[in-house]
Order: sequence, then structure tokens, then C-alpha cells
Amino acid sequence: MALLVFATSWFYVRNVPLGQPPDEWAHLSYVADITSGGPLIPDYANSPVLNTAQQNYLEHPPLYYTALGVVGKSLSWDPLKDYRHYRVISALMVAFGVYLWVLVAMQLGFSAIQAAGLTGATLAIPMFPYLAGSINNDNLCYLGVALFFHGFLLLPSRTRRGAYICALGLLTTLLTKATGALFLLAFLGIWSCLGLGSVRSLLGEKHVRIAAGLVAIACVGYYLPTFAIYHTFFPVPGALYQEYAVPAHAIGFLEYLGEFTSRMFERLPVVLGAQGLRPVPKDLLPLFYLMLGIPLAAWLLFRPLSLPSPRRRMADAFLLALLVTVGAQLWICWQGYLRTGLYAGLQPRYYGYALPGLFLFTFADGLDTRIKRMLLFSYLAIAIVFIAIIPPRASVEHYVRQRQEVAARLRAPDLTAAPRDTLETSTQPAGAGFVDQIHLAEHKARLSGWAIDATSKQPTRALWVSIRQHLIGTAQPASERPDVAAAIGSDGALRSGFVITVSNVPEGLSPCDITVRAEQSDGTLATLTYPACIPAVTNAASPPTTTSRQHE
Repeated sequence: MALLVFATSWFYVRNVPLGQPPDEWAHLSYVADITSGGPLIPDYANSPVLNTAQQNYLEHPPLYYTALGVVGKSLSWDPLKDYRHYRVISALMVAFGVYLWVLVAMQLGFSAIQAAGLTGATLAIPMFPYLAGSINNDNLCYLGVALFFHGFLLLPSRTRRGAYICALGLLTTLLTKATGALFLLAFLGIWSCLGLGSVRSLLGEKHVRIAAGLVAIACVGYYLPTFAIYHTFFPVPGALYQEYAVPAHAIGFLEYLGEFTSRMFERLPVVLGAQGLRPVPKDLLPLFYLMLGIPLAAWLLFRPLSLPSPRRRMADAFLLALLVTVGAQLWICWQGYLRTGLYAGLQPRYYGYALPGLFLFTFADGLDTRIKRMLLFSYLAIAIVFIAIIPPRASVEHYVRQRQEVAARLRAPDLTAAPRDTLETSTQPAGAGFVDQIHLAEHKARLSGWAIDATSKQPTRALWVSIRQHLIGTAQPASERPDVAAAIGSDGALRSGFVITVSNVPEGLSPCDITVRAEQSDGTLATLTYPACIPAVTNAASPPTTTSRQHE
């Protein structure tokens, strides 16, 4: 099951352009702070987003960035050119988390097949594998929560091992993401209140006290100095949406709750990246929502009739803690709405760490009853259908979008800041590609041409676009170029053409200020020649001659 999740995420690791997943530029910028020789904690006060002059706006604790930064620094990975390596680490975090959730399911008494189906059902949520294949600290939060519950369920029988695994998961989450930390702390508090006797018994164990002490020491060691430096536990370097004003007719909290529910409901079956994908067939949407409603229905139907038990207590604590976390986020989002008038932050992806537990704990109590078994069977049958349908459909739809005429829509950053393009460019291999045309008008640039890997004669896996040494982003070849395929004698180069639109370009920009580089199979970048700028380029090969129409 872990390998299945990793393989599904691998498609996005390889094929999604850099910066397209949510906040990927901002997350990668903190990693770059560490790999560039800085301290092991990101420079919250002075870190701009890599491809802009904007101050980084993320306020997350540093563990995810520290982990990726240390690995990248030790292996000499460039944060930009080697971004896929960092994505692979994130995907491995999620895959290992899935493995742990399968163990949790089996600890709760599910069979191996049931455990695989319940945890694999996360793949039926389209955003889950997409986010797992990106640079985002939600992925380490997912692993931390899985570690916590695996250790927590070990406590009664293997106290020593369970205490330290549980502590590791708790510490990982506390130092990675505030919402995950709030969720686990709320779970511990509610679970303790529901059974004070077992809490006293656990605290009587030496290793439980030691593990709890280590977590407390580590958190104090980070959060107190952070508060002393930034006067807040979660530094906020830069703020988003400052250009927006207070809404003229703000809605109340209850109305905002309705809007929150509606938007979360609508976004569950969608992959929300730079391009919104809807891989769930419209006719199957009712079945999709039924699948997500069955676990809650199973808990609601059985809960009033069940007797007190450890599983019921964990299910109650889990669901109540999730409710507390959602309520806290809802309140924070509403406060942001009152300042800007925007419905920002209403994303189901923020709760990916809770998905497996939501499925597991709602079914665990009363699994030996007929009604629970029937509901579980119905849930697994529907989930298997969506596991088989949604990931392939999402991948195909993404591939088709990437192969449309417009390969990418990029936005130029503020070019008044110091250049941030640190990529090294190799000597151009013969025949790596050309920029055929650059058209500038109305603060937009439209680039067209072709690019291949000079060794394999296949379309390049990534195009890197810069303006005046400011990296704008990446794109992929999209359109057909039969002239190129014929000229170089490679049918594989048919789809080597690209069309890239860049918005927000400044006045006075020259076409020669724009650089397009093609990533080669050996990891080097080859600058594509633009014929109008040939005087500035030496040893430029000639583009393939063709009698076909001009490609744009």
C-alpha cells in the first residue's frame, strides 16, 4: 500500500512544473536558506520567496525545512535544479506514513485486506497524492501523526517502545505544523479527560515520563528562543493579501461557517493546483460523497448503543480533537476574511493527516456487529472503485492539460530585487533547441520554440525560464513539432514544441532579457538560442529548416 501511494505520487514528482503545487515556491525558499550555508533554522526575518522579491509568508515551525535542508546540503542538491529530489523525500514521508497507518489499522483489529482498503482510501481524495508529490510540510505532518498513533496504540502492551515512538511522532508534528500540533494536543487532552485512571497508570511508567520530558525539553528549546527573537511562537515574515480592504458588507460567523462548509465540500473531489482538475466523473459524485459519509454514519449509528471501551474512547477523542482543530482554523480564517474580504484558507488538504484515522477509528468500535461489518463492506467496495478510477484519471487529465497548446502560464516577479537565479548553465549541446519567437505586448511575453534532450532526442523534461537573471518558473514541452522530428530524425521529438505566456513583465523589457534553458538527461541546463539575439551568443547551431507555418 505504501508503494502504491508512492508510485501514484511519483507521477506528480516527475511531471508537475516547479512552483505549481500550493505554496511550493515558499516552502522551497526556506529549504534554500539552509542549503545555501545558513543556520539549520530558516531565516524567517529576511527570507524572500525564491522567484519573487516578496517576503516569505509561511509561519510553520522549521523541522520539515531543516530535514530537507540538511539532506540537500550534505548531498549538494541545488534547491532549484534538484527540486524533484526534495519532492521524492516528501513522497517517501507520506509513503512511510501510509505504512504506519496500515499497522495502526491492524493494531485496531482489522484484517490485512481491511487495513489496506481503509488506508488506501486516501488515494480516492484527488489532492492527497498530488500534495504528496510536492514540496510541502503537510507531508512531514502526515508522517508525524501516523508515528504518534502507531506508538500510542503500542502503549498498553509495549510501553517502552510505544512511549518513544509516540513521543517522536508528537515532537515531529509539534515542530512541523501548528494545526497538526493542535490536533494531537487536543486529542491527548480529550482522551485524558475521558479516562483519568489510565492516564495516572501511564504516567507511572518510567519510560512514558522520560519520553514526555524529552518532548517538552525539545519544544521549549525551540519555542522559547523563537519567542524571544520574534516575539511570537510562529513568526510571520510577510503577509498576503495586504492590497485588499475590509469588506463593505461582511457576513457573520454563522454565514461564514456555511460558506466554509460549502467550499470544503466542493473542493474535496478536485485537484487544486495551478490548474484545477476534476478527476471524479460527474455521475459518480454522489457515490464519492456517500463513501466519505459512511464512516461518520457508522460511528453515529453505533456510538449511542456501544459500551465504554478503549476503542470508543479513542474514536471519541479523535473526532472531538478534529472538531476542535477545524473550529480553530475556521475562526482564524474568519478573522482573515474580516480584514480582506477573501475566503482564503478553506482547503480540505489541510486535514490530510487525519484522513486515515477518520476512516479507521469510526469503524473500529463494534466491528464485530453485523451493521458495522455491512457498512465497512459497503465503504471498502466504493473506495476500491475510486482507488482504481481517480489516480489514473487525475494523471491523464494533468498530462492532457500539460500537452495543450499553451504549455504554461507564468508570472514575472518584481525585478527590482537582487537576482535570485543561481542555476549553473552548461555549454549548449548541439541541437538542444531554439526559441523561435518572443512577442512582447501589454505587459505580457509569449515565447514559442522547441527543446529536447540532446542525447535521447526526446522532449526535454523541463524548461527553465528567467528574466534578467530572475527565475520565473518551469514549464514542459507541449505542442507538436513535426518539422523538428523530421529534421533531427527522431519521432520521439514530435512533442518538443512549447508555448509559454509570461504575465506582469515590466516596461522596456527586451526579448534578449529572457532566457529559456532546457534540462538535459545528465542534469545540466542548455540555453536555447533566440536567433534575434545571436550576436550575443557564440557557437550557435542553426535551427532545423522547415517549410511549415511559423509555430507560436
